[in-house]
Amino acid sequence: MFPLPEVDEDDEEPVLFESEQIWFSKNPDGHYVIASLDGSIALRFAPLVVAEDGLDEDSTLFPLVAVEDANGNHQRFIYHPLTGLPQYIIDGNGRVFSLDFGNVADEQSPKMRLLSVSLLEGLPAFGETVWVSSPLVRYEYNGSGDLVRVIGRDGSKETFGYDAAGRLKTHTDGEGHTTAYEYGQDGLPTQRTNALGHTFGYHYDKARRLIGLTNENGARYRFAYDVLDRLIAESGFDHKLTGYRYNAGNELVEQCEYGDDATLAAKLMAQLGGQPIAQKDTAPLSDGLDSQTPLRITEFKRDILGRLIHTLARNNDKVQETVYQYDLDGKLVRAANRHSITCFDYNGNGQIIGQHQWKVPTKEENARNGLPETDWRDAQYDMLYLPVTESIRYHYDFNGNRTATVLPDGRQINYLYYGSGHLHQISLDDEVITDIERDQLHREIFRTQGKLASRYELDPLGRLKRQIAALNDLTQTETEKNAVTSAYAVKRSYGYDRTGNLTHSTDQRTGTTHFEYDKLGRITQAGNEVFAFDPAHNILSTATNDAVPDNRLKTYNGTSYYYDDLGNLIHRELANGEVQNYFYDLHDQLVKAEIFKKDGTKETWVYSYDALGRRIGKGRLKNEEVSDGLEEETRFVWDGSHLLQEVQPDGRYTYLYTDPDSYEPLAQVCNWTNEDGESKQQTHYFHCDQIGIPREMTDKDGNLLWFGNYTGWGRLKEETKVTYNAYQPFRLQNQYADRETGLHYNFFRYYEPDAGRFVNQDPIGLWGGFNVYQFAPNVQGWLDILGLKNKFAFDHPDCIARRKKISNIENDIIKRNQEIKANPGNLPYKHKPGMKPRDSVEGHIQLVEQLKETLKKHKQWLNDNCDDLPPPSPGRCTSPSSVPNSQTQENLKTVGKAAGTAAAIYIGYKIVRAVAISFVATPVAGAGSLALP
Repeated sequence: MFPLPEVDEDDEEPVLFESEQIWFSKNPDGHYVIASLDGSIALRFAPLVVAEDGLDEDSTLFPLVAVEDANGNHQRFIYHPLTGLPQYIIDGNGRVFSLDFGNVADEQSPKMRLLSVSLLEGLPAFGETVWVSSPLVRYEYNGSGDLVRVIGRDGSKETFGYDAAGRLKTHTDGEGHTTAYEYGQDGLPTQRTNALGHTFGYHYDKARRLIGLTNENGARYRFAYDVLDRLIAESGFDHKLTGYRYNAGNELVEQCEYGDDATLAAKLMAQLGGQPIAQKDTAPLSDGLDSQTPLRITEFKRDILGRLIHTLARNNDKVQETVYQYDLDGKLVRAANRHSITCFDYNGNGQIIGQHQWKVPTKEENARNGLPETDWRDAQYDMLYLPVTESIRYHYDFNGNRTATVLPDGRQINYLYYGSGHLHQISLDDEVITDIERDQLHREIFRTQGKLASRYELDPLGRLKRQIAALNDLTQTETEKNAVTSAYAVKRSYGYDRTGNLTHSTDQRTGTTHFEYDKLGRITQAGNEVFAFDPAHNILSTATNDAVPDNRLKTYNGTSYYYDDLGNLIHRELANGEVQNYFYDLHDQLVKAEIFKKDGTKETWVYSYDALGRRIGKGRLKNEEVSDGLEEETRFVWDGSHLLQEVQPDGRYTYLYTDPDSYEPLAQVCNWTNEDGESKQQTHYFHCDQIGIPREMTDKDGNLLWFGNYTGWGRLKEETKVTYNAYQPFRLQNQYADRETGLHYNFFRYYEPDAGRFVNQDPIGLWGGFNVYQFAPNVQGWLDILGLKNKFAFDHPDCIARRKKISNIENDIIKRNQEIKANPGNLPYKHKPGMKPRDSVEGHIQLVEQLKETLKKHKQWLNDNCDDLPPPSPGRCTSPSSVPNSQTQENLKTVGKAAGTAAAIYIGYKIVRAVAISFVATPVAGAGSLALP
């Protein structure tokens, strides 16, 4: 609901409200429309007459009935005529959700709350019946209207306990594991105690600013602010110090990194006077940095609109620059560094329709090609590089779905949809790669892969329960149909516990593997492998090992790890005697690896990246000399944040995924030239498990080419190449395995699969988690697509509960807006001291504003922890609330996360905005925002 702006209702022309940056209009049908200035989204409100108990006249409300974007995607809302509450929601996929509300208090103080959500086959009409599923989820409340229990379709129960102030005190998951929360007198959270009894503490200054964290190992993390409440310094759990400087517009202009100087940290503690961090002003923390020399400085330059246009990172002997350019609408059109230049084209709807990338030539290469010396920073030279440009183009339908991707060589990947965006077929030129069939809920249950047909059985929560791949009846010859065979190319089944963790996986080749977890969901056993952790989630060789106070793992299972002052892994001594050295650029990207093999030989590999942080090349130095060039060189071509192609000396591999928005590989198309100069092409298919790890590869005739088995942390421990040229580089989703180091390239970072953690710290700092090296509690149910922030792959009960909290707040806002409008008790407008909020109109308004702020925080949490997942594949990353597939969404996500703030992500810019906001905002959003550990 919304209060109507004061406009002439007879005027159907849109009215611009500059203060709110929106257009407001009334249509001839009586609908009100609020639209953003750029037309990217429109909210449609329709009049609804509701019978008010105790009133002589009905009340007219204006509920939200549709949300529409510029591409025609929309969600619709249908309201109950008596209560005015939402009765049906129709999502962009055409699925209908039925909402059941009820009074959870009493007649004197009614509190209408959502009790259950069910999926319908269609909207009911008079005299008709429709199929209704059992409720997807049910909710129970206490007398105050607080959510106390979430009951899933599988019978799992999540419970929540509150104190007298309505703050969350306990959260118990489906397995009975409880997390408890404590608060200070001012309501700020002070401690979280997890199900293992480990505590995490929050500390504040007198201004209620978060100034410290104490992790489960007792290590301290500190923050300091200036008089404008801007974060100006922080000291990590590992004592790594970082300072920040701003311009007059409060924009970050400089970041200074000082390394892990424990002596300096001790000095700063002394400056704090030895007082507890929660009781002492932290200004000296920044003052002490002024006299220190940073190990690295990164400068940011912005245009008059505040957009990042230039970054310059430097230390004693190195300089590294990146430049960005935008069009008049603020969309990124060019990003360049010394290695490559990337440009983007857009259509009128803001969709990316072209990506062009080329390698920046050296002076010697320009001279050989007869080109003048150029400056990659200057776009005027770009036309000179057209002969060496690799371009990718995109086409879309009216719903915003990507219908085609045109490869650099002109071949075209086509996508065919039905309805508003359900993928039905993928083809490469005239070759059908896969046909897809879905169930009534539009979940994929069948796909063709050459002559094989893959079938997927899902459990009530949409998780993959069973999968098989066998010859497809539609593609079999009469001889094949008459042949008696029970062989499957793929045959697997899965089981889960009440918290969604995988408990066992049965494979026809490897047998049954059982998985066990501790109370925090951390993997403790995978088959014969056993794992242990310290309280701060660092993996240990045995449970009796000492904790890792700075989160920098030193040893694990015979492998030793060494770090530089900025927290990057620089030296690894493997248990088998091999030694590896790692070197990084000024954005902490791995640029060189020296491998000393146990037979005494040495290899040196180098890596390069574009301005968006994507790895675009790697190769081995000839004769260990840069001047001798590279051998075994590989170039990488990217489609947003998806690896599209890799180009090797003997051919090119093109990768297709199960959906344009998914990171689960579907097919590999190999192109090469044989000895006779003939061009050849073969299509191979990936068969992935419940989390998207490839387990088998087959050819178009259904023949097995490759199969592999993995450790509990995703390292390939066994593989069988049925054919000598089988090539399978993928591991966990969006991970590419480097044979030379054993590391997995994970977009923004590298993953070390022996210890199940990253080799350097999270580019987005604490925004990605309190342990900046952790991948996830386990890899059987968690993903980290970009190497930034892990997410539970399925619709976690905590996500369901958070959506319910949002629904409750929205209902409260609706109710209070109704009371403001109706004012049945003729309440005074002015709120006076001693009055309850309900006793004045101004009090109601203040409550609504507080609720809106709380709602905003909850939605941000939901976006960060639940809703930023790939869309559903068969049982993988599936949730009842999944949105329609949209290449626009993917491109915008890539530009937003990678391009627009690429350099900022790498040097930790986002933590300046996230650290203070995410923690200090927690109590503002309510204790429920701490529901997840």
